[in-house]
Amino acid sequence: MPPNTLTGPGTDFTGPLRAVVGEYDGCIWIPPPSFFCTTATLTAQRIAAGDYAIRRPAAAQTDVLYTSLSENLLGKYGTDPLKLNSNYGVVPDTIPNPKPAANSGVFGATGSYPFSSGHAIRGFQICGAVLVYRITTAAPTSFTISFYRRKQLNNAAPTITTDPGGPYTVNGVAGPTSGFVLTAQANRYSALIVFNTPYTIGFNDRNTDDWFELSVVGTGTAVVDIMGLMVLTNYNLL
Repeated sequence: MPPNTLTGPGTDFTGPLRAVVGEYDGCIWIPPPSFFCTTATLTAQRIAAGDYAIRRPAAAQTDVLYTSLSENLLGKYGTDPLKLNSNYGVVPDTIPNPKPAANSGVFGATGSYPFSSGHAIRGFQICGAVLVYRITTAAPTSFTISFYRRKQLNNAAPTITTDPGGPYTVNGVAGPTSGFVLTAQANRYSALIVFNTPYTIGFNDRNTDDWFELSVVGTGTAVVDIMGLMVLTNYNLL
């Protein structure tokens, strides 16, 4: 959106901030100790110096490993639109230092800030994730992932939303199961999860948190190591 279209004193800008100042991409690594399981005893593994994992031992049963996304990612809550600086794209150097250089390609051609008030940090939007894992001894029967959103209610059971971001692919294959490679080997796998439509942590609601689950249907000899989950994000969203 060209800077000179965003003028007018007191104008509320309620779209994504990246539409004005560019795309801000990031990622957060959720490490092995952040995974939990209630049906199997997970053990910490030091594979080598600087290389760690959490191990789900061999067992002919189904185990669900889970981790919190809300603990690691800033959620969005409340309505706080930014006020456009009425001089943005019109009069240069109207906002006190520090300010970006003129023609920087970030804040417009004049070097003035686009906003006069409001908050820039507006939470994280999940675009996808990368699950890093290793399978040794034998292949498990299946991997199935799920994303959940929990809404805590007063004096009532919570409401649970499954896959709040909608459809996604795993290694380019639609759905939560078929895209995973499950062959036992010494090297690890890196499975790319991509959402068709990114979604915002917390859904701009209070008492709400988001979770990731991995269901492992095991055999009596399949050992699964989880090295971590890298969550791919957009941030600075209004």
